[in-house]
Amino acid sequence: MESARVFPKFRWVVAFASAWAWFSFGVIVLTYSPILPVLSKEFGQQIGTLVIGLMAVNSVAMAIGTMLSGQLVDRFGPRKVLLASSILVLAYCLLIPVFSHTFTQLVVLRVYQGLVIGPLFATMASLTQRWFPRNEQGTVIGISKGVFAVGSGLLFLAVPMLLQRFHGNWRLVASLGGVLLAIQVILMTIILFGKEPEVTRPAAAVATPSSNDFKTALSSPVFWVGAVLLAVAQGLMQSVNGVAPSYLMAPSPVGMGLKPFVSGHIMTFTQLGMITSGALIGFMLRYIFRGSTKWLAATSFLAAGLVIGSLGQSFTHANLGMLFFLTGALMNIGFPAVSVFITGNYPPQILGKVFAISSGISVLGGALFSGACGAILNSSHSYSAVFAFLLMIGALGFLLGAFLLNPLKAYKPSAAVAAEISANRSAPSVLGVR
Repeated sequence: MESARVFPKFRWVVAFASAWAWFSFGVIVLTYSPILPVLSKEFGQQIGTLVIGLMAVNSVAMAIGTMLSGQLVDRFGPRKVLLASSILVLAYCLLIPVFSHTFTQLVVLRVYQGLVIGPLFATMASLTQRWFPRNEQGTVIGISKGVFAVGSGLLFLAVPMLLQRFHGNWRLVASLGGVLLAIQVILMTIILFGKEPEVTRPAAAVATPSSNDFKTALSSPVFWVGAVLLAVAQGLMQSVNGVAPSYLMAPSPVGMGLKPFVSGHIMTFTQLGMITSGALIGFMLRYIFRGSTKWLAATSFLAAGLVIGSLGQSFTHANLGMLFFLTGALMNIGFPAVSVFITGNYPPQILGKVFAISSGISVLGGALFSGACGAILNSSHSYSAVFAFLLMIGALGFLLGAFLLNPLKAYKPSAAVAAEISANRSAPSVLGVR
């Protein structure tokens, strides 16, 4: 059964808008990470408590928002949902100066932000599957996640300078993310009216999925393995970006005792590593791992865990830069690899809900890992213990990916959906790409 899909050049406008969304949200999600010491003094809370209250709780809210938005993505499409999310996150930025005068208010605001930013994760798979051939999907997802890291990296550099420029007014600095969100709303409005990819397929081949297909997907062990692996990927990235800046700035011998600007400079190497590996995902998947998302993901989890586990050792500033670059590069491979596995094995009709639940679990995993890191830091006062914990998480990702991530081994879709999956898998040789 043959099918042809025409992917217009406008897809690169969609890719840019999506990347900008990830860049903006990267700034918003980690806004408070570089200023945890400032918040600790103002609110009288330990750093570990702030990590739990502002990072872990925020991640739980994002997980809920992600899972709830899956149905909306399948019903209204990823572009409309992402536009609505952008407008609501812009409202969050405007609320920061007036609703953050107590620690409780700040936590409530972060819960709201997490709920309305969740659709970003839910729309990723549907957007890439609908607008890009399979051989481009890994690169698009990898670059998007890498750009998320670039936003975070620029944040680490800019926040110390902005705090000095605005005389320590962290509320004003945090609200400046609204400028990025205003641009994002414009971009999302533009792609809302863009031309959809054309699908040419015989009438008999049009998929009409059974009402049980989504339930069948959820009953598959492979689905849950993929969700846990996304959680491992998200947990590693979120934990390192949340804990590493305070580790670099903490006084010796607990941390490295670096100045905020130097710490921000070193953290940019992490983000550069992420964007570099993100751009190379497609190449690695096609030419090194011969299309095996399973082994690409498993290998990256193990390597990332080993490198993160070494962060607590003594290094010179030059070595730290290289080490953090390598950390970022390896951390950003697992999530795109598993995401491409999901987009290639589930049809568009249920992909929104499938990926929303998987991504929601991944964000929840990030919350649990961040909370665990905060608890370990509070109890042990040792960053080495935190990095050792993340090493074990990376090893878990390797074991799950290597031995359990088998393509739909337990998933038996209806005949129509099986045809749709077959069409998706043929995407590397699509016709009419222009």
